[in-house]
Amino acid sequence: MFLTKKLGMLFLCIGLAAGFCSCKSEIKITAKKDSCAINYKTVLGAALWDTVSALSGGGEVLFDTAQFEEVFAESNLEKVRAVSETKDSLDLSAELSKDKSDFINLSEMLEISQNGNSMVLTFSEKNLSALYENMPQVMQSYIDMFMAPSFTGEKMTDEEYLELVSSVYGDVVSEEIKKSVVNFTLVNVRGKSSSYSVRLLEIINLKKELVFKN
Repeated sequence: MFLTKKLGMLFLCIGLAAGFCSCKSEIKITAKKDSCAINYKTVLGAALWDTVSALSGGGEVLFDTAQFEEVFAESNLEKVRAVSETKDSLDLSAELSKDKSDFINLSEMLEISQNGNSMVLTFSEKNLSALYENMPQVMQSYIDMFMAPSFTGEKMTDEEYLELVSSVYGDVVSEEIKKSVVNFTLVNVRGKSSSYSVRLLEIINLKKELVFKN
């Protein structure tokens, strides 16, 4: 049970930046007049779920929603809500803090114009480092477990990173990362949306700045 919770929190922490370890992962960012809402949905791949379930003794619920709500509320996100309708799925929603004290605001990875009509989401070495530095320590510790180069600053090829993950967590987890794609949707205050799909490896082993605009 302990290992299951640790892996679940790990996937979610990195998931806020990248939708980690999931064949199906969606991140929707919606600008509002006085705030910004973020919704993260994920469903773990069957192979990954089977691996985690086997390690935990089987039959465990991976996502501890109460734990997630507590940790992310402590990080100054507002209106945090976590729902797990099935054992392998999670729907997390929250709003950025109005005083900009949450770790996402502090990372400066998300820029929204004053009128909310334009949005820019950027993944760079600088803002991913800032994201990590401003996370609560418990979230940092889970990310450390997965050794993602974008957070560690270590330079390696995708193949080298996947081999590293495989050596620690097994081939199933490595393959799940390799095939995962993250879908981003940016919605401005007028309801105009722009959608992007990006390979997970492009984010967690960043080679160049990624910029998504609406």
